[in-house]
Amino acid sequence: MDILNGIIDHLNSELATIILRAAFAEFVWPNNLLFSILQASVMLPEACQSFLANWMIDICGGFIDQLYPNIRPSSEDYNKAISGLGVYIGALLTRRLLTTCWGFMKFTLDYLGANFIFVPILVTACLCVGVSWRYASPPLTREVNSLWDTLVTWLLIGATNLIYLGVLGLVSAWGYVKITASLISTLFLAMISPLGKLGRVPPLKEFSYSSAGEFNPNTQIRLLRIHRRIPFLQLSADIFSHSLDSPSSYHAISYVWRHGPQDMRTIVLNGNSFCVRGNVHDILVGCSSWFGPRYIWIDTICINQGSDNEKTCQVRKMSAIYAGAAHVLVCLGGTSSLAALSLVSELRFLERTYGRDFVIAHVEGFKQRRYDLWLRFRIESLVSLLQHQWFSRVWVVQEAVVASKVTIFYGGKPIDWMEFHEWRGVVCYGPILTTMAAIVAKSPSQMESVTSKLIGYLSMPFLVGYRVEHSAFGPQRLSHVLRLFGEKESTASHDKVFALVGLAAEKNIPAMQRLIDYSRPIDEILTDLAASMVKNGQALEVLDLAGLRQHGRIPTLPSWAVDWTATRAYMPLNSEFLSPELQCRATLNMPSLARHGKSKRELISRGQHFDRISHIAPVDDGWRRFTAAAVTEFPLYPDRALSLARQTVRDPYQFVGQGQPLDEAVWRTLIGDKTNSARPAPSSCGRTMETLFGLIRQLGELGIRDAPFTGVLLPEHVGMGRTETEREEIRRAEAEFQEMSVLFDSGKWSNPFMFCVTEKGYMGMVPHVSKPGDEICLIYGMKVPCVLREFEGTEPSGKLVDEEVLGERGHRGVEERIDGREARYSFVGDSYIHGIMDGEALGQGKECDFVMI
Repeated sequence: MDILNGIIDHLNSELATIILRAAFAEFVWPNNLLFSILQASVMLPEACQSFLANWMIDICGGFIDQLYPNIRPSSEDYNKAISGLGVYIGALLTRRLLTTCWGFMKFTLDYLGANFIFVPILVTACLCVGVSWRYASPPLTREVNSLWDTLVTWLLIGATNLIYLGVLGLVSAWGYVKITASLISTLFLAMISPLGKLGRVPPLKEFSYSSAGEFNPNTQIRLLRIHRRIPFLQLSADIFSHSLDSPSSYHAISYVWRHGPQDMRTIVLNGNSFCVRGNVHDILVGCSSWFGPRYIWIDTICINQGSDNEKTCQVRKMSAIYAGAAHVLVCLGGTSSLAALSLVSELRFLERTYGRDFVIAHVEGFKQRRYDLWLRFRIESLVSLLQHQWFSRVWVVQEAVVASKVTIFYGGKPIDWMEFHEWRGVVCYGPILTTMAAIVAKSPSQMESVTSKLIGYLSMPFLVGYRVEHSAFGPQRLSHVLRLFGEKESTASHDKVFALVGLAAEKNIPAMQRLIDYSRPIDEILTDLAASMVKNGQALEVLDLAGLRQHGRIPTLPSWAVDWTATRAYMPLNSEFLSPELQCRATLNMPSLARHGKSKRELISRGQHFDRISHIAPVDDGWRRFTAAAVTEFPLYPDRALSLARQTVRDPYQFVGQGQPLDEAVWRTLIGDKTNSARPAPSSCGRTMETLFGLIRQLGELGIRDAPFTGVLLPEHVGMGRTETEREEIRRAEAEFQEMSVLFDSGKWSNPFMFCVTEKGYMGMVPHVSKPGDEICLIYGMKVPCVLREFEGTEPSGKLVDEEVLGERGHRGVEERIDGREARYSFVGDSYIHGIMDGEALGQGKECDFVMI
């Protein structure tokens, strides 16, 4: 009724015109309904043009929108066109509806006249209904009375038309009756307009979760039953409580939240009005069916977002919710799926038929097709899909890992989970992806913003791999899960922790369950999480991700506790995901001896003092963002590091083998002496750095400041005044550079490493926040050296660690240093020191307990 009233109000001034045109069409073609409907293009040309234009634009997958942004009709004109066409078709159907009603009434009267016994039965039934109604509840009585008054009014109008039609049928010829019936049927719709204003159905009340029945968030979940979809009517659904222990078949929805007051839609929920965001409404419409109800679980509706207590209880059961779903539907939205999928199909076909080298050459040729608008649109659509926020959300990890079946929907088209992952083999191959990203970026200065948004999809192998691992071996250690997915994003800072705790093997430990509490401050939650990891012996497994180097970390956290809510703006030097031959072993197999101190804010760990930073080659602040000025400054950093080394370090560098040329030792230090496939790095890496950094310096000298160093060079830059041999060398260097990790490259990480020299003459790469005087230490259990800074301030004492958190380790006390003085340190971050990454420094320093706060 609300939608009908809205349509009537919107079309009130033009309703008579539309009805008269429908009456004329009915007069000319009274026995051909389909032909009368098709004549809408003649009777309502503007409405048909608007409808068909919008429909054709949608069919083209948004390509026309890309070329002509202003061609799509406004939403007001489009809605007006849809309403006008609906009234036109409704007017044509009304005459046939009235004829059917008249035949049914005649049949009923004839049947009752022949079977008089049904009359008293009908009267008795009416009396029973009346008596029952007398004792019905007042709210039900009020609602039904309102509906009854509306129906009676409309039935009286319809009956009046039927009687008038019957009279005309008795006194006039049949042809005259048909014409008059058409006119009266259209006038019937015209009478609805004043009726809608005089007898409008009251607006729906706003939905309240308290009216949805009793609900225990500790043992139950809510499910949404979407009713059968009916055209031109609001989406209607019921919400009800359901026990997780009871078998059921429902679909769980995985999607991206959108925040802000814009684009709100209304649905009917348990007979009341409920507002949802536009993307949620589109998902609900897509999940509904013309043939029957559908059962789904979607967090924005099935969890009362206004209750922290309910959110806390339901988040603790999130893993069980998605594991219990028959199907998890990943809804990515999108309107240009046809363009993106066609390009993927093309590249995969070429790879299967001709091989990857042919695909690389094929994609390289895209740069020459600058005026192919359809190709450009396909590339932009595919890159836009790969940049989708869903791949960066932290909650999708749990939603996808525990699900029994996952299907991705993009632009309404289903894509199998594993098939979508297999795209990566061709779409995300280095030269192919970087070429398409460069085309989308339009200029090299925008390359960083384009590639940074692709990290979520590039990390999808971790998600797929852990899904297999979880299915085969069950949940893994919390430190493993946090290292895998700690860089994922969330809108609420609490969710960054809660989403991953539910995936770990320790998720059912009471201490972990108590962590999930939206009413607690996030710094308390992170501190308790770190304390629990100390108890479980996992603190040092993630220590290289902590430290003062964390960008935007919460200042009240202990320096050794990882702020999982902060953006991971750097790459750890060592990772458990590297192959064994690529991993560092600075402390060899020394056992981890980490425990709490006097409070849960103190971490005591055994290790050795090794050295102290004496000189640093600083990284300019302007490098944190790739600007045009960085073109000339960035490639000069290797020269700056080499100049510092020549002033402070002996040549040859004596800490590697029988000695290493200082120039070689410097470039090996700058890249951590490894590539993605080899450690130590091949000797050709030095030539690669010299070639590419020299090229970038030349570009800067020529004034080409809009092409910063990104690892992707434009063809015109490669070929400027060079021989074919030189161009081949540049291409070789560019390909090898893709395998290298330049530790001072702020284009990849906003918190890069800096070149340093220690008091003993070692060279290394340390976090950008390091200072001369900071100590280089070896902490047992860590695979790389770390930088500590002696703490001189006042640290809050913190709450004493309770028995449950500490266990037996908390009562051992703090061991003293050999010099008898207890020192406390802030953890700065991990580091690379050239010549000690395989245990060479063990035994060269003082062994002691480090107290980190």
